[in-house]
Amino acid sequence: MQNSANRAALSEIQFRFQTSPLLIVNNGHAIQISFPPKETPANTRHET
Repeated sequence: MQNSANRAALSEIQFRFQTSPLLIVNNGHAIQISFPPKETPANTRHET
């Protein structure tokens, strides 16, 4: 099997932890965790 992976120079991963408001609901079957409308979860922001 031939290795087809290419090496690349990657920038360092940067973490920006912050608090995010959550809506937690126990619906009797599962615990559902949602973000309020128009809020961006802290861990989904992507900058290029």
